[in-house]
Parts: sequence; structure tokens; C-alpha cells
Amino acid sequence: MDQQYWIGQAKTAAAISGIPWEWIYAQWAHETGGYTSDVLLEYNNAGGLMRSDLQDYMTFPTVGAFTDYWANYIKLYAPDGVYDATTPDEYAAKIRSGGYYTDTLANYQKGMAYWLSTIGGAGTSSPFSLPVANAAGGIAPTSWADRLNPLSWLQAGLTALLDLLGRYMFALIGSVLFVLGILVLNKNTTEKILRQKGDE
Repeated sequence: MDQQYWIGQAKTAAAISGIPWEWIYAQWAHETGGYTSDVLLEYNNAGGLMRSDLQDYMTFPTVGAFTDYWANYIKLYAPDGVYDATTPDEYAAKIRSGGYYTDTLANYQKGMAYWLSTIGGAGTSSPFSLPVANAAGGIAPTSWADRLNPLSWLQAGLTALLDLLGRYMFALIGSVLFVLGILVLNKNTTEKILRQKGDE
């Protein structure tokens, strides 16, 4: 397991979802047995997300695609109170009440607590008061005051944009070159047709 890689993925998800990255990291680690499960390795699925028919796990083309999907998916648990949770234990209880998992609450909380301990705890994090370690990465606003500050949102948005650009840079460059190639070809073809008409 590359801990820093998964912390980075959790921070990306936190910037989109508003859930503390520590909780996300611990939840995914619990779901995957320390980021080693077959579901993760075969499906790029760190969250144990099932298909709508509940017959198998969802498959993602990349871990980044999973991260983006999960960060938006977890927002569906807002009516269950995930954004009211002030501790990881409360967060685990809220997502269980929404049907995210069927494991016992005690086991899920114990698993998350263990994985939180591997990154220094953060057992009292809250979506509305993220720890300094999270803010230092420039990933998400750190308090209600910061959440009302447009510069905090701009910073979080730019961080997410730069992450996406980094992931899709080659595709973006390829697309731009393709469009430029078509434009140049179209211009050359147009000039050739005009020359031919002029010669007639």
C-alpha cells in the first residue's frame, strides 16, 4: 500500500465531498483491508460500492475515476446526517443508517479507528472544522469562516482543477493537437480549392 498515494486520493475526495480526508482514508482502508483487497485491485473500487443490481461490485477504469465518483456519491448520504457528524464514529453510524454497509457498527468503527491511528488519529475531525494538516494541503476549507470565504473555495477548486489537468494532460494535449491539425488541413484544402478556381 502506498499510504501517501491514498492520502492524496482521500484529499481529492474531501475537496469534492466536504468529508474530512482522514475519515475517507480510514473508511477506504477498512473497506479494502489496508488497500489490498481483490475488489480494489480488480475493480479500482476502494469503497466497496455495489452495482445497482447488487450482484457485483462497481468497476472503475481508474482509481481517479473511482475517487471522483465516490466523492459525489457520498453526498447522497446528506439526508442521513453525514454532514452533522462530528466524530468518525458518528460518521460511521450515519452512513450505516443510510445503508452504505451491512457490517456491524462496532466493527466498522473499530476498523476506521485503527486506520485513523496509522495517520495520527484525527478522531475528532468534523466536516465543518477540518484539521490543520488538511488545510495545509490546500485541499478543503477548514472552518465555517473559511467555508464562507470565496478564496478558500477558489483554492479548493484550483487544487481539484490542477489534479484533473494532471490526470488528463495527455488527452487534453492530444485533443488540442487533433483540432489544430484539422484546422490546418482545412485551411490548406481551402487554399488549394481557391487556387484551382483561380486557375480556371
